[in-house]
Amino acid sequence: MNLVDHGGLVNGESIVVSVVVPAYNAARTLPDQLAALEHQDFDGVWEVLVVNNRSVDHTREVAGPFLEKLPLRVLEATERQGAAHARNVGVLEALGDYVAFCDADDVVAVDWLSQLVNSSSGDAVVAGTIDQDTELNSLTVRRARHATRVEYPMGPASLGPVAWGSNMLVPRELLIRIGLFDESLGAGEDAELCYRAFDSGATLVSAPSAVVSYRLRDSPRAVYRQARLWAYWDLEFYRRYRSRGATKRSTRSMIRSVWWIASRSPFIFRNPERRIQWFEKLGTLIGHTRECLAPALSRNRFPGHSSAYSRFSLIAESANAALLSYGRVPDL
Repeated sequence: MNLVDHGGLVNGESIVVSVVVPAYNAARTLPDQLAALEHQDFDGVWEVLVVNNRSVDHTREVAGPFLEKLPLRVLEATERQGAAHARNVGVLEALGDYVAFCDADDVVAVDWLSQLVNSSSGDAVVAGTIDQDTELNSLTVRRARHATRVEYPMGPASLGPVAWGSNMLVPRELLIRIGLFDESLGAGEDAELCYRAFDSGATLVSAPSAVVSYRLRDSPRAVYRQARLWAYWDLEFYRRYRSRGATKRSTRSMIRSVWWIASRSPFIFRNPERRIQWFEKLGTLIGHTRECLAPALSRNRFPGHSSAYSRFSLIAESANAALLSYGRVPDL
C-alpha cells in the first residue's frame, strides 16, 4: 500500500504528478476508472485525488476499496456544483509538480500517465487522445454520435485545438499562476483555461499515445441536455473571443437544422440511432437560439417587448421539461 502524507510525499518520496478525478454521482462508473488507474505502468511517484462534488449516490463509498490499492485521497467539493470547482479543489490540494486530469466516467489506458508525463516540457499543456470509438459505448451510440478518435480536440467557437479536461496534464505552478479553472462557466472551462495558459506563454503539446476511452452520453435525454449546454456556451465563447477569430453558427446552418429536425420527426420512434441524432440536433438548436436571443431581448432592442426574454425563457423551460420527460424513452 502507498501512503500519502501531508508533506507531499508517498512512502517518503516526493510526488511527481497528482491525478485529479472530479466525480458527481459516479458510483456506477468510478470503480472502472480507479481500476484502470490502479494498473498504470508509471514508475514515478504519484497520487490520485477523487473530488466528490455534491454526489447524492454512493460515489464516496465505491472509492473506499481503492484506498488500499492506490495512493488515493477522496476530497469533498461542496461550495458549488460543477467540474471546474471540483478540479480547482483538486489542484489546490495536489502535492505533485504536475496535475493530470481525467473523468470519473471514462477509462484510461495502462500507459496513460506515463505518456502524458513523458510528453511534458516546461510550461506545456499536454493533450492526450480522446477515443470515443470504444466498447464503453454501444454500437448504436457510436454510430449515432459518429464516434471517432481525437488527438487534437477543438475548442469552442472554432478557436483551434485545446486540451480537454478529461485527458490533460498541466504544471501545477502554471495552473496557480493563471488562476485555475473559471467556475462561472457551465461548459468549456478546460478550453478557456487553455486560452489563458497560451496567453501566458504556454504551449500545447500532443501526447497521442496517452489514450482515454471516452464514454459518450447514451440516452436521448442526456444527449439533448449536453448538446443544449454546449451550444449555449459555444456562443458565450464567441462573444468573449471573436476579436481573436472565433466564429459562430450561421443562420443558414440553423435553418438547415430546423428542416432536418422537422423532416426526421416521424422516424425517431423507429430508429434508435436517428432518435439520438434528433435529440442532439434539437438540443444544439435550442441552446443556440436561446443564447442568440438573450442579449437582444434583455436589452429591449425590440420596442414594446420589454418582457420578451422572460416569456421566451418560460416557453423554453416548459419545452425543455417536456422534451426531457420524453427523452426518458428506453434505449434500444
